[in-house]
Amino acid sequence: MNSTPDPTTPEGRSEIARRLESLRAEAKEIRRKALENLEDEPSGALTNPSEIDLYRDRTNED
Repeated sequence: MNSTPDPTTPEGRSEIARRLESLRAEAKEIRRKALENLEDEPSGALTNPSEIDLYRDRTNED
């Protein structure tokens, strides 16, 4: 079961820190993939945007 850790306890704070570190590592990997191999992914109106595409869209300046 995916319960919310209690931030008022040491165990809860360590669980929150562990989850944040996991999310940061995942985001770093997605960011890395988004910035390399730009032409490897299919594109078009019928493709669903992936996390990489969504990150790329958020970072484009145009």
